[in-house]
Amino acid sequence: MMRLLFCVLVCLMALGCSSMSTESSRYEFVYEQVSWTEAKRRAEDRGGHLACFETLNELKLVKAKMHRSRALWVGLTDVQREGDWFWLNGEPLEPYMIDLLERGEQLEQRDYGHLLFNSGLNSRDEKGEKPKGWKAQEHVEGFIIEWER
Repeated sequence: MMRLLFCVLVCLMALGCSSMSTESSRYEFVYEQVSWTEAKRRAEDRGGHLACFETLNELKLVKAKMHRSRALWVGLTDVQREGDWFWLNGEPLEPYMIDLLERGEQLEQRDYGHLLFNSGLNSRDEKGEKPKGWKAQEHVEGFIIEWER
């Protein structure tokens, strides 16, 4: 049994993913560099969606399980109207969760949300490239899939 558990863990690490559960959802961290649109498609192909956090507590629980210094796509966008952030499930982003979404330059191009282990929610363009002048990872490095229970 221990050998099987070890093999599963090694396989997950080789694939670049890990998972966790809460009372309401199961999450999988996929560490693969793709665009926000591609991450959304892949999550939906697996029967889930990009993670949507309706409470700060839920966001903090998931963030605590992320690999350090990673940036991962979540299901958050203001593509419909600049500055109006909505989760893919249709719920608006709570104002106290804004973090770094609306700071800095190039806000008109930064329409897609990602979660940073060390700071919280942030935004980038659809490709996930680092905005001009930022000291950060060059690209968003993966995405978080959520399945509701």
